[in-house]
Amino acid sequence: MFSFLQKMQDDIITAFMLMTRLPIPLKTASDTIPNVKRCVWVFPIVGLVVSSLASVIWQLSEFLALPDDVGVILTVTSMLLITGAFHEDGLADVADGFGGGNKRERKLEIMRDSALGVYGTLSLIVVMALKVSALITLSQTQLIPVLLITATASRSMIVVMAYLLPPARTNSIATEMGKPSVLSMVVTFLIAGGVTVFLADFYVTGVLFVIALTTVLLFRGLVKSQIQGFTGDVLGATQQISEIALLLALSVLWGHG
Repeated sequence: MFSFLQKMQDDIITAFMLMTRLPIPLKTASDTIPNVKRCVWVFPIVGLVVSSLASVIWQLSEFLALPDDVGVILTVTSMLLITGAFHEDGLADVADGFGGGNKRERKLEIMRDSALGVYGTLSLIVVMALKVSALITLSQTQLIPVLLITATASRSMIVVMAYLLPPARTNSIATEMGKPSVLSMVVTFLIAGGVTVFLADFYVTGVLFVIALTTVLLFRGLVKSQIQGFTGDVLGATQQISEIALLLALSVLWGHG
């Protein structure tokens, strides 16, 4: 039992160290190496924590009677700060690589370059505009549930993408992650689905997961045609693209225009 609990603690610490800038006071067990592949079940929990912290910013902006659009921008910005724009960086790198490279090797080379290109810049502008625009359509009471649902469910889609494609490189964190186990997939779906059902209902949950899975499958087809496998950047882009799809869906289902 102690060994099982220690592994759970290690997985939680590893996932938060990987996907956020939150100060983690604990360390994994001294005799173990952080297990990136095993910790994927924690990804939806990371999304839940990140969005919960961002919800505090939204509540504070409401308390200060700031305009809704200002509150939304501050809330989205807080999520960028909490994660260190981890997933947004992946999206930008994928946009630059897929848009600027003419061969697989060149695309992967561009994606590893830290410089931000035109395609990456435009992708970030579009994504940020869509996020803010979708959130503004929601009422004050709807915004927090939407943040929690989309941040949690979109991170479960990372696991789906890693399951559907092999690593594109032989020397990266994505390679260490490899193909998640079926158990990890089930746990991530249970966590994300449980959060969504609790905050919405079974109908909305079903609609959202169909939309998210369809989005991932379509993106998977593009990724396979471009670089034949996933990278860490691809996984970050997967989270962003599925989050946008879920936000747009909820803005239609719940938005007041």
